Amino acid sequence: SLEEGEVPTFTNIEKYTPPVTPPDDPDDPDEPDEPDEPDEPDEPDEPDEPDEPDEPDKPDEPDKPDEPDKPDEPDKPDTPKDDTPQTGDTTNLTLWFGTLAVSATGFAATLALGKKKRYRARHMR
Repeated sequence: SLEEGEVPTFTNIEKYTPPVTPPDDPDDPDEPDEPDEPDEPDEPDEPDEPDEPDEPDKPDEPDKPDEPDKPDEPDKPDTPKDDTPQTGDTTNLTLWFGTLAVSATGFAATLALGKKKRYRARHMR
């Protein structure tokens, strides 16, 4: 309900409501259609006769190979200095075994002195 020359605003625009159609009567549904009768299947075709296989071609005579070249004389390999495989590890094992011996001696001395102290502490009272 706009007057001529009036600009529509949010306050004067009327809401549009679409017409409502009444739903079908759910208490009285339509009857379903009758299903169609299926068609009769066709008769299958007779299979074709297979073709006769062709005769294979005869192979040509193979060419004879040329005489192969003689291989060059191989170089003689260098003989290793010993049978030990080289790993690249240049650690001096004597140093490690010496360190182990000093450590074991120190450990044994510590145990012996500790036992001696406990023995004296019990029996000297």
